[in-house]
Amino acid sequence: MSLAKMWIKRCTTNHEKCRILPPASPRIEQQWYPTRLLEVGPLTEESPWCRLILPQDTPIQGPYMTLSHCWGLAHCMSLTTDNYAQLLKGIPLEDLPQLYKDALYVAAQIGIRYMWIDSLCIIQKGDDLADWRQEAGLMNQVYSKSFCTVSAACARDSTESMFNNLNPDLIHPQIVQLRVAGKDVPHLVSEPKFWNMEVNRALINTRAWVFQERILSSRVLYFGKDQIFWECQQQDAAEIYPDGTSAYVVTGTPRFRGAWPDYLSHRSADEDEELRKHVQWVNLVTEYSSNNITFAKDKLIALSAIAKTHMAWNGDQYLAGLWRKWLEWELSWSVTRPLDDFNAMAVCRCNPLPKKAEYRAPSWSWASADRPVNPGLESSQSHDLLIEVEDVHLDYVTADITGLVSGGWVDVWGVLKKLELIPHALKGVLFWELVVNGISIEVPTFAETQMEIRFDDTERNFQEMENPSELYCLPAAVERDGGIYGEQTDALVLEPHDAARGIFRRIGVAYSEVCPEKILVRNANEGTLPCVRYENGRHLIRII
Repeated sequence: MSLAKMWIKRCTTNHEKCRILPPASPRIEQQWYPTRLLEVGPLTEESPWCRLILPQDTPIQGPYMTLSHCWGLAHCMSLTTDNYAQLLKGIPLEDLPQLYKDALYVAAQIGIRYMWIDSLCIIQKGDDLADWRQEAGLMNQVYSKSFCTVSAACARDSTESMFNNLNPDLIHPQIVQLRVAGKDVPHLVSEPKFWNMEVNRALINTRAWVFQERILSSRVLYFGKDQIFWECQQQDAAEIYPDGTSAYVVTGTPRFRGAWPDYLSHRSADEDEELRKHVQWVNLVTEYSSNNITFAKDKLIALSAIAKTHMAWNGDQYLAGLWRKWLEWELSWSVTRPLDDFNAMAVCRCNPLPKKAEYRAPSWSWASADRPVNPGLESSQSHDLLIEVEDVHLDYVTADITGLVSGGWVDVWGVLKKLELIPHALKGVLFWELVVNGISIEVPTFAETQMEIRFDDTERNFQEMENPSELYCLPAAVERDGGIYGEQTDALVLEPHDAARGIFRRIGVAYSEVCPEKILVRNANEGTLPCVRYENGRHLIRII
């Protein structure tokens, strides 16, 4: 633990961006505390103990730490209404799962008595998840106010130790002498992508819930497969690079930690500030959506802490993963196709995903999809919008507008088109021919210029739809520099939910670089298409 202590001392002493009081310092301002914490007694005692405390009722001093871990498939010791009283009284440290004992040991070695562990500080059973819903809304505070987060990077569940895989032999520096300008110069030999392999791709950092824990924490101490790692606002370090990773080590994409405005400081000074903030959100969602989540219903709540922080920064209205100011652009989000899927009909060949058993988001939100997503059009500078949002509404499960939703709709003005999909094959590649308002979009000579459809539900086989002719599209934007051949037209693909009332569900998005005039051409019968209202050649439709 001496190396970890050195990193912490260096960080608290020298790093301006990381300036949080070290454990021994007197408090200058009042420390924020979570609703519950675990307190560990002196480890020197014959029978060390720990107990659950309520900082609001129990006067405490000093900072607390947080644990980031995988729950896994094994039974995880958790706080319930049945064992609540016992944990308040205290239990022997030996009764905790190995991973939790390790975390409390690390905290004690650093000089911190208090630890927040989600499974033991949030009631997990016995109150119909009421406590979980309330505490989930505080995650932005829990991790951002934590002195340091301990990350069990490779432990699969709480029964495994954070320490048992560390192998000092594998991290012993390999020094070679190379002749440079007539002199022998020592060089350290290491894998330049080791950070990506051992930190960014560590088991812990593939989990959606952990995404916000990592971003919001001021400091993270990783216990990895072969060594320990350090992240803070100003430095990445590892046992093999105790003084910080070299410029030759690839640490991956920016991790958005801490002072978010600094993340895009490398961009040109003349870029619009609001656009910079939006581009950062696009990058966040792209990264977040590629992570694994056990329960699909958690898709929005697991991003809630980041959304709160971003909302305070951009001052915009948050709408189930999207933002009001950018809603017309963000409605054109799309799922990403697997790298081995060159079939434009987008029948998913990846591993089956769980069916959407519980409602999680409206169809117009990327959170309704079970795949990594491109969160929409990044910029207004290269797009001509063809839609206009009139109104939007969401039904929230709690008072937290960044959390769970139970329903919602968006009313959009645009020019609705009747859509028919006809399957074709060209040189062994399957794709769709689109018939828009009765006009066929000509099958191109080259497959790469075809109209591409990306369906939101990649498990659904649209060739076997009960009524495939009942589809519509709503051209959303023209990208002036969108493709190889210049302009690209983007359109929402819709199916009617209640045609008589002009209510639709979004089922995908379509892109075309060929014949955009055929897609946008007006039709004398457009006024008869289902909509809430038809005025001045435009349809008002509702998407749920």
